[in-house]
Amino acid sequence: MAIPPMIATPEAFVLYSGPRDAFDRAEPALASLGTTRYVGEDTGLAALYDLALLSGMYGTFIGVLQAIALVRSEGVHATGFLELLQPWLAAMSATVPAFATAADTGDHRSDVASPLACRRPRSATWSRRAETKA
Repeated sequence: MAIPPMIATPEAFVLYSGPRDAFDRAEPALASLGTTRYVGEDTGLAALYDLALLSGMYGTFIGVLQAIALVRSEGVHATGFLELLQPWLAAMSATVPAFATAADTGDHRSDVASPLACRRPRSATWSRRAETKA
């Protein structure tokens, strides 16, 4: 998992799934390609993880591009806007573990920082603004 500039860096990794004993035997050779991440016995898990990781990445990219399009529609320089967007996204990424816990437990009522009900009134305005500006 890497975009071209990440290849051969510690952040890049290769996903593997299938029989654990086969991975264990091949892991020393596989490690020469990059950091190895074994995700489980099911042979389809590496492909599933790949798709899920890319979904998170592309969802983020689309959100960032939409945000930039909105501010650019009013003549705001995207590079200046990033002074707000980057720390905001970093702060929001801290909520990801709570999403995972809620998905795993089925409990979507505990530890909710921003209930959907409080966002509902703004969603129609946000949607209209996004459609007309970006």
